[in-house]
Amino acid sequence: MNITKPIKTLTLGLLATLSLGGIADAGCPWTGNFNDIPASTTSPHSYIKGVIKERGEVRIAALTDYGAGVVVSGRNNWAISKVPTALKEAIEENDKLNQSITDVHITERGSFVAIFGTNGYSCMGAPTDFSDKLKQLHSASEEVLSACFNDRDEYIIVTEKTIYHNLGDAFGKIITQTNNEYGLILSASMTNTSCILCAQRGVFFVGAPKCISEALNRLDYVPRCIKYTDDGDYIITDGVGSYSFSL
Repeated sequence: MNITKPIKTLTLGLLATLSLGGIADAGCPWTGNFNDIPASTTSPHSYIKGVIKERGEVRIAALTDYGAGVVVSGRNNWAISKVPTALKEAIEENDKLNQSITDVHITERGSFVAIFGTNGYSCMGAPTDFSDKLKQLHSASEEVLSACFNDRDEYIIVTEKTIYHNLGDAFGKIITQTNNEYGLILSASMTNTSCILCAQRGVFFVGAPKCISEALNRLDYVPRCIKYTDDGDYIITDGVGSYSFSL
């Protein structure tokens, strides 16, 4: 599996009728609306859950409703479950390059993107505009912090300089509001019906499961990354040492 090495140096249906509600009065600051989905009582991620409990840490992750999952602790200590073969091969190839795994995202159809180092990447089944933008960012030596897309060909790319997306003007206003309220956006995650933005001082989400807002209310840190499914599984981490999960 070939991966592009780093160079050092929606219209989400929800947005059309977006009405924001809920601002945290305790825990991690957040703003947004949610679907009333409780935390899952059964989960296809028992292996990933066991890895997190055994290691006692998680830096980044990827989750799907159908059971594919990735968890990374430390710089590159990864574990995978039910992931596409091409993603496994890309991660193994990246080990040879000794680049850190920056972000991983898997869709419900088994498409994926993995970001390695500053702007290396591997993707399968991605929208053409998305993969073209990653190629452009790589050529421009622009650091990619986070990247995701869904099975509706909607995407979000977070870089050191800006946010690239194809979710229209309404989402552009959400980015501006997030920047104004919570500072620079550090990561994005999305499903076919929702998305979450993690920023320096808080979290903004559109249509995410309600159990995530409840988890944020209990946190004493601001997440660097939230990976989740529409069924209510989630992993929340500050990327350093603090984390919370429901699997």
